[in-house]
Amino acid sequence: PGINYSCPEFSPDGNWIAYCALESGNIDVYVRPFPNAGSAVMKISQGGGIDPLWSHNGKQIFYRWHDQVWAVDIQTAGTISAGR
Repeated sequence: PGINYSCPEFSPDGNWIAYCALESGNIDVYVRPFPNAGSAVMKISQGGGIDPLWSHNGKQIFYRWHDQVWAVDIQTAGTISAGR
């Protein structure tokens, strides 16, 4: 079976897409550029995550896992980088 993708969420500027993917038995949150989705992919969650949501200014992604909500700082100028 292939990888299952779900929960797509576009960044406020429309240049990035956060989504959930089931890879290696775990569902996690990932980000990749849009529309050039074939280029760099960054895993955002560590140990599971669903329902990504961009902040209004595009500098954070929120996601949930079980009964917790997580926030990750995101830098999208040119290339993407994420905090912990």
